[in-house]
Amino acid sequence: QDPAIADLTSNNYILGGAPSQYMADRLLGAGKSKAKIASIVANFHHGTRKRGKVLEVLLSENTWIEQVDSRVIQYDGFYEKTQNIVNDWLTRYGDELDCIWCPWDEPAMAASEAIVAKGLQDKIFVVGADGHPTALQRM
Repeated sequence: QDPAIADLTSNNYILGGAPSQYMADRLLGAGKSKAKIASIVANFHHGTRKRGKVLEVLLSENTWIEQVDSRVIQYDGFYEKTQNIVNDWLTRYGDELDCIWCPWDEPAMAASEAIVAKGLQDKIFVVGADGHPTALQRM
């Protein structure tokens, strides 16, 4: 008999959809009729690439959410790169931003650190995915 072959991994469409939908729901719950977000995108891995594509679909169906910027990161140096990108956004857009979308938890942690350093944690929230233990502790 041939052995069973299976790929038991995360469903990255769900891992893109759940945080993206949470973001839209939270923005609506805050009474936003217009919202501004920025996103970190990681095209180097099929999983994070799929998550970003799901975000694109959500944005196309929720035109009241404006994506003011989106930047692609690579795995090497992603933490520092994300912090630099978010610091740039905070300088350019300040508290006009409502949310920063990230494809997984570690860039989300980097984005959160930059937001907290600027004192904007009560204005801008961050979404990510995976349930990294350090990210869960920080939440």
